[in-house]
Amino acid sequence: MPWILTCLFRLILKTIHRQSSSLVTAVFLLALLTLPLFAANMTPVAVTGFNWDVVVESASAGPPYTTASELNPAEGSAFYQSGLPGKSYGLPAAGSFTSAVGDGTVFQFQPYTAKNALVLSSDTGVSNGILTLATPTIYNRIAILASSAVAGATSTGALTLTFNNGSTFVTSYYAPDWFGNTNYALAGTERITLSTGATQGATTNPRFYQTSINVAALLGSANRPLVSLTFGKASSANATGIYAVSGELLNQVPAAITSQPANATVNELSPASFSAVVTGNPSPTLQWYQSGAPIFGATNLTYNIASAALTNSGALYSLIAGNVVSNISYNVTSSVVTLDRKSVV
Repeated sequence: MPWILTCLFRLILKTIHRQSSSLVTAVFLLALLTLPLFAANMTPVAVTGFNWDVVVESASAGPPYTTASELNPAEGSAFYQSGLPGKSYGLPAAGSFTSAVGDGTVFQFQPYTAKNALVLSSDTGVSNGILTLATPTIYNRIAILASSAVAGATSTGALTLTFNNGSTFVTSYYAPDWFGNTNYALAGTERITLSTGATQGATTNPRFYQTSINVAALLGSANRPLVSLTFGKASSANATGIYAVSGELLNQVPAAITSQPANATVNELSPASFSAVVTGNPSPTLQWYQSGAPIFGATNLTYNIASAALTNSGALYSLIAGNVVSNISYNVTSSVVTLDRKSVV
């Protein structure tokens, strides 16, 4: 929208020309031109699949602390929440922070009272894990927050992005050792020995590292709503933790039905189906209806009837798709179609 900058510039010139007493106003308007008007920061993405609690919450009694588990097998250390009695550092009390990388990314740790990390180690018994998005959405960029224990300075793990059409994209994420490496989003929170309460690391360690992936640039027209992320343990690591995902939406687009279902005529007890094409970001929710009543489990683009009974003849079917864009709910209804039974001669 370059017209915004043009209008601002013209307003500045008029202000300066009118009177010098308006110089302060003009300077303020000029400053607006230097702002990143069109930049969007990456913000927290809701995901599920965390399998390990590695944070001692601030209300915990101890030592010993029993409300968290070790990150690194046999080391006995974990993180702790700011405000833990007798401690001076810790993870952000509310879990949210802006990345030190400097790109404006905001990360949100999972609740400290529940499983708050996807940990890949011998303790958890898994070397791969999946985080699933609460709402499949098309992203311009995504960011991963991760770290490893007993790992190298350049350790990375395999990362597979899975999209709603079943396609995948394989890349990697950065998860070096939690002490002393670069490109960190957060540092100096200390770690705590669960058995004794002793802490180590302040004021520069441990560290959480950010990986940013420009999904739109990498995939172009093949970019689709992201469904899940599959992580492999970082190379040479004893344990890897993934703590948060953030992202910038490609565009927010209200739900729309771009191809309508069609009437169907079948023999009695033969299969029948109705299909539609739906667009929107975030990915719209779907619900098929029969004669105005929702059909249980019919929440895909195609509704299949395995065997059309006589009672289905003349029934009316429709699809409602909906999503939320900029806090506004959008719902669209397809054309109403009919299922008829072929005449038997």
